[in-house]
Amino acid sequence: MYKSRDRSELERDFIEAFHRLRRAGEAFDNGDGFEAASIASSVYVFVHDASRKQPSLMTMLGIKEGTRFFDSARAINPDNLLSEHPLVIIQLGGGHSGYAARKDTGNEGPLPPLAFSRWWEKAVLRDSKRRLFSRKNLITLFRNDRGGGHVSKQYQPRDGVPAEALAELANGDSDGWLFNDKGGTYRPLYHLAYASVRQIGWELEQTLTYNYNYLIKTPINRRITYK
Repeated sequence: MYKSRDRSELERDFIEAFHRLRRAGEAFDNGDGFEAASIASSVYVFVHDASRKQPSLMTMLGIKEGTRFFDSARAINPDNLLSEHPLVIIQLGGGHSGYAARKDTGNEGPLPPLAFSRWWEKAVLRDSKRRLFSRKNLITLFRNDRGGGHVSKQYQPRDGVPAEALAELANGDSDGWLFNDKGGTYRPLYHLAYASVRQIGWELEQTLTYNYNYLIKTPINRRITYK
């Protein structure tokens, strides 16, 4: 026999999931790039409806459809021949060369927030072969294939994206940008997908904080003791 969960329990799960998302983001920002899988797992829990019997946390609380999601990705320019990654910036020098989450909206100011389906399906990355990836593609890649909830034996085509494209994105071989290291050797810039996932997590943090701060600040007992 099944037993339904009441709203107060789901709200407690919401608070705990938000703090896991924020902690994983902080760890990523402090240099632990492997936390991208944890960020993806948290985003997945909040928004991904696997089926009618496996709805997302926001769906169970009845808030997903009415929420407008923070969007920091400028539209990809179809006339630009280069790869584009509007969720992230490139950092060079200072002991670090690579991609980093933008964590702002750039010099042009904020974009209008989006309904979930538009936010989830919007193209936020185009690689050097002009293949497009959405937030959904990035989150499910890390959640289903890269350890956020499962480690897959092989990459499979998903949501119209070929398996080869997902494999190249996951392994840092899809963007085409190179930098000149201190030894004069040109090397590829890695971790584009990782930084993009971090930015998606940051967007969700902004969305939830703006819309549901009253819930996030609800005091709960987070200390677990063992006898």
